Order: sequence, then structure tokens, then C-alpha cells
Amino acid sequence: MSQKYFQISIIIVLFYTIAQVVCLSVFGYTPYPDSEGYILLAKECVANGTFYPVNLKNIPFLWNIGAINAVVASLYLFGSVMPLLVLYSLMQGFMAWLVYAVAEELYNHKVALVSLCLFVLYPANYGCGTSVLSEVPFIFFSLSALYLSLKKRYVFAGICFAVANSFRPMAIIFICGLLLYMFFKKTAYRKYLYLTAGYIVVMLSIGMTNYVIKDKYFTQGAMGWMGLMQYSWDHDSDKAADYLLFDGNDPNRIDESLGYDCLQRDSVWRSHFLKWLPGNKLEYVRQMPEKLLKTYVSDNVNFCAFLPGKEHREYMYQEISMPVLKDDFPHWTCVQVLTCVNLLYYYLLLFCGFCGVVYGIRQKLFDALIIPVTTIVAGTALLLLVGHGEARFHQPLMPMFILLSGCYMTKFLCRRIK
Repeated sequence: MSQKYFQISIIIVLFYTIAQVVCLSVFGYTPYPDSEGYILLAKECVANGTFYPVNLKNIPFLWNIGAINAVVASLYLFGSVMPLLVLYSLMQGFMAWLVYAVAEELYNHKVALVSLCLFVLYPANYGCGTSVLSEVPFIFFSLSALYLSLKKRYVFAGICFAVANSFRPMAIIFICGLLLYMFFKKTAYRKYLYLTAGYIVVMLSIGMTNYVIKDKYFTQGAMGWMGLMQYSWDHDSDKAADYLLFDGNDPNRIDESLGYDCLQRDSVWRSHFLKWLPGNKLEYVRQMPEKLLKTYVSDNVNFCAFLPGKEHREYMYQEISMPVLKDDFPHWTCVQVLTCVNLLYYYLLLFCGFCGVVYGIRQKLFDALIIPVTTIVAGTALLLLVGHGEARFHQPLMPMFILLSGCYMTKFLCRRIK
């Protein structure tokens, strides 16, 4: 019986992967602002014959080094980002199978098939491979690490976690879920060492390579403290005068004459935020609900891939933003209709994910809940404590919501699935 489910899953994944490549072929590259920034920095690296960053002093902050260096490799080898976009489209396709495989390990083949269908039917999962943003490779390597861990390939899992972290410094949220799961399952301590060894070897390799070439040890992007200052600080406050490194009232701008590199700037932002926090604890806590709302209220970003004339739009998100969708109703474009259909589907996933937690607790499926629930909680907490709210930020957590939704919906569909 499980072989039948596996064969069905392969067919679904194959068609889904083909659909990803078709989306790339039909709609082409999507010039998101961050994606354009990656390409601009990558071109500079190729021109200088090095990987990112060219010079730590020439950039205001350290961006996602894995994501940008992937673009560097594509430009250096092929002179174009299209081969990388094809690779990302294939990753997105294989991601569907990883959702199936992880669900099968945590639950059973019925939940795995339902989760796969939920993932494939999710409109926001199409067009993801049309940009060089970090979400696709980060989720792909994180899910790969979870699957390898569940199959007891801990060294390779650690390696995948480290690679994922280089694309987006959030692998810790998946690692937290996995470690708690391993503890719950009473995994032998040497398995923790295998996982840690794989992770540390890659991180040390990245850090030492940077140290030899750049004379600085760093392993991942560093933007959190800058973001905290940018979104937490009251820019109109005269308290900015208390921080002599600030340029005017903007806490993100540091006097250029100091000659700080991006890592030193990050240290300044950290120290200034920690100086700001004791006198503004209530303000810091007050901002958390707003961050939560901004992170989860919308799921529109990926539909920029389908906008006509997207390469000529000054502000690409406007047509599919929540206020514009409200103002344009009922005279929506096709993309706006698709966006609203996706919003309904997205809210359904969130609701069913919550119901999946309640159902899992009632059925005492505690071991199956640990990884998805811990990952969602850890990811949300990370954004609330050291981040800011954006719709893109919930995307790495959506496979976990889909696993929980699959568990809950199988309860109603199991009679029809033989």
C-alpha cells in the first residue's frame, strides 16, 4: 500500500516540477528589489574576480552571503542568472517531495499524500523560482536536513543546515525543532555530535575561507541589529542626539568618516539597540503584535511573478497589496483574483494548522507535533524579538503549517483514501 502512495507522490511531484519550469519559461525573471540587489553585488564580485563581499568597507551591511554567491557562481559560469533560476525551480519541485517524505516519517503515508496535495495546490508556491531570492534554497536545504535527520543521516543533515544558514541566517529555528524531537525520542548522544560535526565543519570552512581572503571571520549575513534599530527606533525622537555616531536622527546611518566596515557597523547597531532597550521596554513589547500582524496578515508577495510589465514597475507590490485589493474590488485583474484566491487558501492553511495542533494533542501525537510546532514558534519568536514584520518572513514556516494541516485534514479524508 505504501508503494502505491509513493508512486502517486512521484507523479504529482513530477507534474509540479514541470509546472515550476513552465512558470519560469512563460513569466521570466521577476525583479524583486532584493533580487536586483543580489545581482548588482554579484556583478561587482565577478568583475573583481572574487566572491561576495568584494570589500567589507564598501557595503553598509552584510547581506545573505550564500544567496549572493550562488548568483556569483551562475554569472561566472554562464554569464546569466537563468541557469540558477532553473535550478531554483527544480529545487521548488523537489521541495514538494521533501514535504511528502518528512510527513511520512512523522505521521504516515496518508498524511504525507494529503500534505503533498496541499503543498502542490498552494498558489503561492508557483513562480518562486523566477527570482534569486533566498527563500527557495533556504527552505530546500532546511527540509533536506530534516529529512536526512529523520533517516538518521545526521552528518549530512548538519551539512545541509549549515548551507541553509548561509542563504538565510534562520536555520536555528529548524535545528531547535529537530533537537527537541531527538531529545523526546531519546536519541543517543553521539547522534547529536554527528549533527553538530556536520554543521560545524561547513561553518568553519566558510568562516576560515573568509578569514584568509577577507581578513575577517564571518559565516552568515548580519542584518538583524540594523533592522531592529530601523524599525524600533523613533526617528523623530531627539534621543538620537545621545548617540554620537548617528547621522542626524537616523540610527542606521553611521558617520562615514569613522571608516567602519559592515561588521563593525553591525556591532555599533547592536550596542545602540541594547542601550536603547532598557529605557524603552514597553515600546519594544508594544511593537510585537504589529510585527506579528505584518508577518502573517498577507501572502501576496510571490504573485509579483505573474504581473505584466513587472520589469518596468517602480513599485511592484502595489497592485497586489491589501489596500489596493480593497480599493479595486470588484474590478480586479486576473493576478488580483489569483492573489485573493491564494489569500483564502493561505488563511485556510493557518486555521487547519492550528486545528492540527489541537487534534494532535488530543490524539497524543506529541512526537509528530514537536518539529512543526517548535519550528513555527521559534521562527515567530525570532522575528518578534530580533526582527521586524514582513509578509515574506513567514514563507520558510509554511511547510510546517502544511504538515499540521495535512494531519488535521486527513482526519476527514481518510475514509476516501484507500
